[in-house]
Amino acid sequence: MFRCLTENAFAKALATETLQQYSYLQIDQHICNAHYMEIVENVWTTLVLEPNNFKKKLEESNSDLISFFDEMCKIIILLNWSLNLQEDAKKKVVVILYLIAGLHNMQANQFKLKLGLYLVACEASCETINTLSNARISVTNKTVYNNRKKLLHNTY
Repeated sequence: MFRCLTENAFAKALATETLQQYSYLQIDQHICNAHYMEIVENVWTTLVLEPNNFKKKLEESNSDLISFFDEMCKIIILLNWSLNLQEDAKKKVVVILYLIAGLHNMQANQFKLKLGLYLVACEASCETINTLSNARISVTNKTVYNNRKKLLHNTY
């Protein structure tokens, strides 16, 4: 899917300084949706799961979120845990934050699909997947089935 870089979109990208590394782009040029979302809407195009990279990306995207990740970790992770447990828990905090961010966020929806695919790979029941979907934690079993079918078709 491609989108047109309109005058308004171009101005928005200039204002948020996301257009700098794409100096070759011009008004009325068509670009893929992933780049449009990254440049114009300033939306991350990939999930960042490593805690330090997540924290950095979060703070770069919004200065109001500086130290937010650290504060969330302080709330959730006990100080008397071993360093290994603390590092594992930070990864879980990243997942929790994606889930919280989730309703209208493209990347969180991508995460929900990946979670659904993972659950199918672990042989979770359709009922389990749909229950998680009702809680807005995963996508429906039907969505997982359709995407799994696409993945298998594209593989062969």
